[in-house]
This record gives sequence, structure tokens and C-alpha cells, in this order.
Amino acid sequence: MRFLLFLLTLTAAHAQLNDQIQRLGTDERIKMLETLRAAKPADLHYQNLQAATYVQKMRETADPAWLDRASKLLELTLSAEARNYEALRIRSEIELERHNFRQVVAYSKELIAIGPGDPWNFGTLGDALMELGEYDQAAEAYQKMVTLRPDLASYNRAAYYRFVAGDLPGAIELMKKAVAAGSVQRENMAWCLAELGQLQLKAKLLDPAEESYRAALTAFPNYHPALAGLGKTLAAKGKRAEAIVMLTKAQSTVPWPDYAATLRELHAAAGDAKAAQRQLENLNVLEQLGRAQGEKANRALALAFADAKVNLNRARELAEGELKVRNDVYSWDAMAWVLFQQGQAAAAAEAMGKALRMKTAEPLFAAHAAAIGAGMFDPALNATQRINVCYALRGSLSPETMEKALADPKLSQCAAEGLPAAAFRRVMTSEEPWLRALAVRELGRFGQAADLPAMMALTRDPNLLVMTSALQGMASYAGPEVVPYYEKMVAQPDAAGMMALQRLTERRHPLALPAARRFLAGKDVGGRLAALGALADLGDATDLPALRELAKEHEEMTAGGRGFGLMPSISLGRAAKTAVAKIESRKAA
Repeated sequence: MRFLLFLLTLTAAHAQLNDQIQRLGTDERIKMLETLRAAKPADLHYQNLQAATYVQKMRETADPAWLDRASKLLELTLSAEARNYEALRIRSEIELERHNFRQVVAYSKELIAIGPGDPWNFGTLGDALMELGEYDQAAEAYQKMVTLRPDLASYNRAAYYRFVAGDLPGAIELMKKAVAAGSVQRENMAWCLAELGQLQLKAKLLDPAEESYRAALTAFPNYHPALAGLGKTLAAKGKRAEAIVMLTKAQSTVPWPDYAATLRELHAAAGDAKAAQRQLENLNVLEQLGRAQGEKANRALALAFADAKVNLNRARELAEGELKVRNDVYSWDAMAWVLFQQGQAAAAAEAMGKALRMKTAEPLFAAHAAAIGAGMFDPALNATQRINVCYALRGSLSPETMEKALADPKLSQCAAEGLPAAAFRRVMTSEEPWLRALAVRELGRFGQAADLPAMMALTRDPNLLVMTSALQGMASYAGPEVVPYYEKMVAQPDAAGMMALQRLTERRHPLALPAARRFLAGKDVGGRLAALGALADLGDATDLPALRELAKEHEEMTAGGRGFGLMPSISLGRAAKTAVAKIESRKAA
């Protein structure tokens, strides 16, 4: 995420000169503002504008010294005028760059109270909330910003939110709007073009991505994000040598860990072990410099070390440091990947689940999730750990992986909750009774009529678990499509027939009474008992003679015949008396 700087609010006296200043290059702007400040030391506007330009220079060079210079200028302004609005707005931007996100939320809300019509403050508020992982609130802030001023800065932010929220096509369209809105600041324009290229690359739109990155380089030559993005796009096109050239140029401008990590992989793929090792050494140098400066958080470096499977303890420290100031999906992904490379699959899956909570269309997340998800099948993990991995990641893993998990007794229930109907159809003929049972039970919740013949066939399965699961699956159907199958099943007073009679009775279907009377006339005790239940609910006066005669009998279904011997016996006579009472009660009513 990048924080774009709005143009400052101006008085009429400043407007014309400021427009000329904004069209200058950053270095030229710095020189002109130094001259203006010297000529008009009492005019705090030019001091603020120079602070904002220093922030812009920091973005272009990634040199934090420019941020310190900007901060010192703001201190001068605020010491002279504590409530200087321009300075307070820039202060929010500086604290964003320093990753003091909670502080930015507070600052932004204070400024919104002062200037509710200023889109800038909703932008910084949304930026901070995105980094804190408070996405719903960030969306509200960005929506207010877009409503107040639909321009490059607001569309850029809205696009980033849309991407994180899982809508990659929508993000691309919004970023195109940001580009179309334009900006007098060339680097801001190049940033949006590079962001568009990045989104297109994630969507595997390689030619459009290349066009966007090259357009960014036209707008702002040697722009390192565009050079790096173009290099990655060329690599995706199989142009490895050209990709290395572009990424090397990006690295020579700004030595970011991501550039070294990507170059290490490209050199290794090209068979150049020495060049790959040099990039690993570059990562170590970055770590040493960061440690010397007291760096405690750096998810990019943590990911680079995790990819290389080196310095993992330091990688974990850096990933944990990020999570102390951020709670966004990218920080959780870094934590998950480091944990995975440390061999902590269950903890990695839990962290990865948090990274996937927004269903972000990030290819890196998908790759990490697939690798971590394979831990479900790791025999070194205990059953609980394997199940936890499954539940944490099941929504993001491929259907093939989840179907493999379905065939694992320990993982089947977890896998079943996220699979399509086709997966269950494929395993309904399994030789494993427990898997047939699971498949037919779960298939019922899809309610597709075409599955009913196969499900009815399994109601006659010799395995008790399969048979009862098939009955349970059919019971999930609420529509009339299941009735013809119930009609076939009540031809016999077995378990399937009794369940079918119960379902027909619940529907008060005309088929229920004839089937109940037929069961009652039979000799099967279970069938006769099911018939009594149906007649109690649907029977009429014509049934009373037979029921009264049965009420005199004392034949029972014994405990040994039901509930594995744990249920009390049931008297047909008592059940008949209950049916008589209910019918007579309906007659009296």
C-alpha cells in the first residue's frame, strides 16, 4: 500500500504560484521552495509545501532522511502556529510512512472534525485502517473520500481496497479510473500506472501489464517499482534475461528485499549459482543495516529469508514485529510463511487463515496456502494438528486437495463442508463404507433431483451406517421431487420403508395412509409400530376398529431389537391406544 499525497489547500494568493511549483520536478521544486522560504520566512505555507515535497522525495528515493527533514520543518511550523491545518495534514502523512497507524487514526479523526469536507483526512484514515486490518471501517473512509473528490488519489485507494476485498477485476477498473484522472505530479501518475500493472500481472494479463509498466517508466523514467514490475512481467513471459536486467536496474535505485529475493530466484533458475548467492548476501547486508538501525519489523525481508530458507529466527522476529503494528492480510501471510519454513505447519495454517480472511486475489497467498495446506497429509502431525490445518485453509485450497482430504477419515468432515456435489458423487461408490455414508449424507444438502436414484439405492446398502446416512440424505429434500422415491420405498416395511412413511406423514401426503394401513396389516413389528405413528397423525374413524383390537394386545418390540439393546421395549398395544386417543380427539374437535 502506498500513501499518495494530496495537493495542499491553498489561498487565492498562493494558487497561481503553487500550480507552477507542482509542475516542476521534485528536485527543482525543492530548490524553488528554499528560495521562496528565504524570501518570505513568515509565510508558513511555503514551509509546509517544502515539507510535503520532502515526503515526495522520500517516496521517490526510499531514503528516510527526507522524512526526517520534513518532520523538522513541521515542528517549526507547529511551534509557531500549533493548529496550522496544512502542517497537521502533512503530519498524518509522515506518521503513515513511519507506520504509526494508531496515531494516524487519531490524527485523522481530529482533522475530520475540523474539516469534514476535506477528502485528505478520510484518505489518511482509510490508509491507517487498512494497515490495521480494520477493513470495513477503511471502506467507509474511502467511500467518503471518493464521494468528496473522485480523483487519482481517491480512486487509487478504492482500487486497493477492492483488490484486498477479493475483487481483482473491479480493482483494475478503478485503477484505470485513477490513471485517467491524472496528476500534475509525475511520480504519482507513475505510481498508479505501476499499481495498474501489478494488478494486471496478478490477473495474468501479461501484455496489458507490460504496457502499464512501460507507461509508468515514460511518465517517470527509472522509476524502481515500474522497473521491478516490468521485470516480473517479463519473467512471467519467459524472458528471464530481460527480466534480470530490469530488476537489477530497480535494485540499483532502491535495494528493496523483494528485488534481491526475485533476482535470487531468477539467477538460480538460470543456473547461475554465484549470482544467486550474491543476492542472498545482499539480503544479509540489508538485515545487518536494519539491525544496526534498531529495525524490529520488515515483512519483505522476512518473506525473502523464508523463501530462501535461511535466517529464519530473524525472519520470525521481523514478521512478529510487523504484527505488533499491523494486522493486515499481508503481515499475516508473512508470518504464516515464516512459520511454515520453520516446520510449524499448524501455527502456519492458523496465521494463513487470517491472511485469507478477505479472500484477497493475491497469487502469493494462494501459493503459500497450497504449500501450508499440504500439511494436512503430513504423518508427522497429530490428528488434531492436521484437522486444524484443514479448517484454517479449506476455503482457499484446490478442489483436488480437498477431495483428497475427503478420503482421509480424520479430515473428511472438514473437507465435506466445502466441496461441490460432484466430489460426493465420485466417492459414493467407494469401497469404504464410511466414505459412502459421508458422501450420500452430504449430497442430500444440495437437493438435486438427479441424485435421488443413487441415494435410494443406498437405502438398501447392507452396511447400517451407509443405509441410515442415505435415509438422512434423502430427508434433506423438501420438495415434491423426492415423493416418487418414497412411494417405492414404502413398498416394504423395512428401515427405508419406515423412514419413507415417516416423511410422507410429515408432509401429510395422500400416499401415507394406504402405506400405513398396509404396514399395520403386516407381521413386521417395526413396520406396524411405524404405521401406528402415521395413523395417530392421519388416521380416521375407519381405522378405529383395527386399532382398538390391537390395543388389547401386549406384543412388544424388545430392547434387544432396537437401540443396540439400550432402549426400553415398546408395547404395540400402548401405541395403538395412543393412536385411538388422537383420532377420537380429532373427531371431537
